[in-house]
Amino acid sequence: MSRKMYFLLFVPVLIVAFTINVSAQAPPAGASGSSSGSDVLTNADILKMVEAKVGDDIIIGKIKSSPNNYDTSIDAILKLKAAGVSDAVIHAMVDAGPAAKPVVKEVSAKKPPPDPNDPMSPHPIGIYWKPNQGTDKRLMRLEPYTYSQSRCGAGIMKMTCKIIITGDRAALRVTEAAPEFWFYFATGQDAFSASGPSSTDDFVLARLEKKSNERQLAVGQGGVTGIKAGVRPQDKVAVESKQVAPGIYQVRPSKPLEPGEYAFLRAAVTMESASGGKVFDFGVDRPK
Repeated sequence: MSRKMYFLLFVPVLIVAFTINVSAQAPPAGASGSSSGSDVLTNADILKMVEAKVGDDIIIGKIKSSPNNYDTSIDAILKLKAAGVSDAVIHAMVDAGPAAKPVVKEVSAKKPPPDPNDPMSPHPIGIYWKPNQGTDKRLMRLEPYTYSQSRCGAGIMKMTCKIIITGDRAALRVTEAAPEFWFYFATGQDAFSASGPSSTDDFVLARLEKKSNERQLAVGQGGVTGIKAGVRPQDKVAVESKQVAPGIYQVRPSKPLEPGEYAFLRAAVTMESASGGKVFDFGVDRPK
């Protein structure tokens, strides 16, 4: 046989022998002697090793080196103990326990500051007019006017007492026939005066009588039949009130207001309190 022919026959045999030898030495997939570390140990795995009489040292070593999802509740520990698991192994399971989840602090969105022109936003206690016409929609606060004068005049068989408000015009002028007002009360606190009103029921809207350089409002009458305190029915203006939130009320006159001078004041006016108190005055002008 020639040398060339011998080489051609020998090389394929050598390649086949080498392939068989390498395949025999390579371990089958998943048969590696070292753990991949991806197994998650549970109580069932521990019980299997105990039943197989694996030593505590080996089980504890496995517990320390492997991820886990143990149940270490009291009932689970009692079951492990009843199944023959040693205290040392149970102690290692409790120590290993599942890793604590990181505490993620919820970052609350920063609340925007209150909008002073949104009637539903918090406002300092008081009465506000909300313009609904024109371009200026800012809430306007009715400043309290403290009166300290009253006048009682005798008529035929009757005496009338009036509170006197200096000046013939209120500073706040309204050009809407049906103005919208918002009342803000401080619950449990003194909102307007010492007696602390808490709702619009504590107030009345009245039309003031314009006299020279002052405005007047009758708050009491007396005669032979007795004394009657409070705003006269003919001076009262009916309103519609609606509570829209705790301490917040929306108020509108029931009918369009005629041009003139008006004021909100405490409904419980007595002859004694007529000599001094507060009113929240405004004027209604005809639109230009």
